[in-house]
Amino acid sequence: MTEQEWDAVLGVNLKAPFYMTRKLLPLLMRKAPSKVFMMVSRAGLSGLSGAANYAASKGGLIAMTKTLAKELGRKKILVNGVNPGFMESSMTENLSEKTLQRNLEESPLKSFSDPEEVADFLVYLSSDRMRQVTGQVFHFESRPF
Repeated sequence: MTEQEWDAVLGVNLKAPFYMTRKLLPLLMRKAPSKVFMMVSRAGLSGLSGAANYAASKGGLIAMTKTLAKELGRKKILVNGVNPGFMESSMTENLSEKTLQRNLEESPLKSFSDPEEVADFLVYLSSDRMRQVTGQVFHFESRPF
């Protein structure tokens, strides 16, 4: 892996959420309670062969989520992570049929994550019903860690 490949993935998956959160912080503080969601990945906890940059960036994002929850909680800003799990998407469309089938077979439910279910969960987390949950990472797992 080149340094440019390393930097590109960390730029998208770790630096961008940092800069976005920092830029939005004044607005979030004015509208407390506020909520921030980070899209994380199982790779951040278990690694991903051939994609150390992706796994490292998602692991860093999990740590950033938990740290921001501690730092921003006193300002009534809730910060949580959501791992949408393995699903068919533009990110997985170029994977081999063998890789897709292996992920499907390893899934306890023998299915991929449902994007609509993940979206519905984010809507619920965004609702006024969620007022005290922060620093958590929620997993839609197609297979166990």
